[in-house]
Amino acid sequence: MEQDEMATPVARKKKTRRRVPPALLRRAAAARYCGAGVSTWDRWAAAGLTPAAVKIGGAVCWSRHELAAWCPPRSVWQPLWKAILTTRRTGRSK
Repeated sequence: MEQDEMATPVARKKKTRRRVPPALLRRAAAARYCGAGVSTWDRWAAAGLTPAAVKIGGAVCWSRHELAAWCPPRSVWQPLWKAILTTRRTGRSK
C-alpha cells in the first residue's frame, strides 16, 4: 500500500455555541421578548433601564421571569403607540 492510502483524514470537532438555559434570554431575544429593537434595548441597558443582566462565561443574559414582570403587556403600550402615530401623522393631538 502506498503512503497516501494509509493516511486517514483527521476529524475536527465542530464549534458549537454554548446553550443558555431556557429561563435566560440573550440580548436579541430579550429585546424581542419585550417588543423592542436590539438598538433600543442596548440604549435602555446602557441607561440602566432594563432589569439587571447576568453574565455567564462571556454571555450577557436576562431572566425571562424578571422581563415578564418588567415589560409592559401589549394591551398597555399598543394604545399609546397608536396615539403617538396618529399625532405624528396629523401633526396635532386628538
